[in-house]
Amino acid sequence: VGYGVMKTPGLVINGKVVLSGRLPSSKEIIELINNNK
Repeated sequence: VGYGVMKTPGLVINGKVVLSGRLPSSKEIIELINNNK
């Protein structure tokens, strides 16, 4: 809740919520990490 994630799972990268409320694929997780470095 500290980041405003109201549904799990949630993914925070560098203090920014990049995913909330659904289960991403492995490929999508890699893309999110690469796009938010």
